[in-house]
Amino acid sequence: MSSNSIDLQSLREFEKNLRKVDDFTDEAIVEGLEIAAQAIANHAKAEHSQRPKGIKDHPSERFYTIRGVTAASIHPGEVKASKGGASVSIISPEPHSAALEKGTPTAPAYPFMEPALEATQDEVFKILQSAISRALGG
Repeated sequence: MSSNSIDLQSLREFEKNLRKVDDFTDEAIVEGLEIAAQAIANHAKAEHSQRPKGIKDHPSERFYTIRGVTAASIHPGEVKASKGGASVSIISPEPHSAALEKGTPTAPAYPFMEPALEATQDEVFKILQSAISRALGG
């Protein structure tokens, strides 16, 4: 064997091992997304339970329930994984959630999802980093 030849046996073994690592990291990413989504949902519930600025005469839960959204309805969706990546949604399926989050032409916004996502960015990154590190044996 000359110094320029490729050891096909080693290359095939390397490719096989690389596929295993890819499978482990895919599983780790899905697991990490599930944990991260729950952290975001929990923060959204806490954010949701805060009385909106400018609302002084309604307890916040009653205020939000009147508008069709309760903190209990906020939850992570299912992780969707594909060859191109993975994603997860945080869901508040009640009819007025989007209007409460974004506002309408006649009602101001009282966001609870976006602030939760912003507040948990570092935590989400650490959760995903830790999940992948564990999958790789770190």
